[in-house]
Amino acid sequence: MSSVAGNTAVQLHEGRSATSMWLVLFIELTLFGVMFIVYGSYRFMHLTAFHLAALGMDTQAGLINTIILLTSGMTAAMSVTAFQKKNIRFSRFLISLTILFALAFLLNKFFEFSGKIQNGIYPGSSDLMSKPEGEIIYFGLFYVLSGLHILHLLAGIIFLILAFKMVRTNADAEALQITKLKNITLFWNVVCLIWLFLYPLFYLIH
Repeated sequence: MSSVAGNTAVQLHEGRSATSMWLVLFIELTLFGVMFIVYGSYRFMHLTAFHLAALGMDTQAGLINTIILLTSGMTAAMSVTAFQKKNIRFSRFLISLTILFALAFLLNKFFEFSGKIQNGIYPGSSDLMSKPEGEIIYFGLFYVLSGLHILHLLAGIIFLILAFKMVRTNADAEALQITKLKNITLFWNVVCLIWLFLYPLFYLIH
């Protein structure tokens, strides 16, 4: 009887957890969706200026970060599979690897931003403000969307650290652990998905 009650409690928790995560993801995707529409509108109004501004973007840095995040999404998904197969040590290793990839992304972003700042291309700088309105808007959107994405990435890193601590051998809590790990992996892959929109918008489309 107690086991049935326990299973029911787990199922209820799984349902609530999944619903909450999908609600969060819906809000996040809506937020970025609105920002992408804003980007498209301004690009339509300042097509030439956006083209000139995009020529100054570091496409190599963008490509490296794309590879990093795609690989991290794979390792995050593999950690769930490993845990379901009760390979706890390998699951924790994959979560650690995902965190390392996330930190590598941030490091690459740091160097990219540093280069922009050294060239005087940052919000409010005299060099940027002297450029045409379209280029000012372009780089403003670049910093806003990049900043939002980095905030979500940092939240993802925190979730991954919690997942690393959570994943352990415990038969009673295993179902709950799998659900939480799936939700964290889902969130992380949405962070990766958002980057797959940012990458072409700022690094590829000229």
